[in-house]
Amino acid sequence: MDHREVKYRFILTELELALTFCEIAIIASDEAKSKRNIANAQQACDAVEHFFQDSDFSENMNTAIQEKLLRLTAILENLNGKSAHSPPASAL
Repeated sequence: MDHREVKYRFILTELELALTFCEIAIIASDEAKSKRNIANAQQACDAVEHFFQDSDFSENMNTAIQEKLLRLTAILENLNGKSAHSPPASAL
């Protein structure tokens, strides 16, 4: 497995982790637990944005990441009640 493939798998794992944190935040009955999971999701999203920058992924890899990242940022915006970080330009 080459560096690009490892980086790609890492980004997809972080996206899935962030989406899981969002799901937990949505169903949490405790406000503190919800806020903590939103913060965890945002941290994972930030990591994705960092590692996705200047990546040299194939078109299919980019598309898979972009779709999940756009979904994640929309959910985070909803959870935060305001704009979360915008997806990086490479995701558009």
